[in-house]
Amino acid sequence: MNKKSNGKTCGGSTECGSGQCVDGVCCNSTCLGTCQSCSVLGSEGQCINLPAGSQDTVATVMCAGAQYCDAAGTCQSGKKANGLKCTGSAECGSNFCVDGVCCNASCTDACYTCDVSGNGSP
Repeated sequence: MNKKSNGKTCGGSTECGSGQCVDGVCCNSTCLGTCQSCSVLGSEGQCINLPAGSQDTVATVMCAGAQYCDAAGTCQSGKKANGLKCTGSAECGSNFCVDGVCCNASCTDACYTCDVSGNGSP
């Protein structure tokens, strides 16, 4: 049976050539660190740090409560995670407050909004 390459969707490690199915995709490593993922858009299949403001919902050791990831693989507190309501960019771990929601990007492209997705992604 042909094994899937890194970045392809998977339901278990036996499907992957790397032997690692992490965050629903074949991955180059086990990716067990806090604030790391193999399914970050544009880097699927590579274990990388989550973007600033993200919440790590599948980590072995998750960020607690209102904490967010800082893009360096560490949980931080004091600012809001993506997807939470805000009134200004300084409130957000990502430093983007768009449409009243902490967002992972500035959402300046036409027809993009952060409020509709509910998770801080355009």
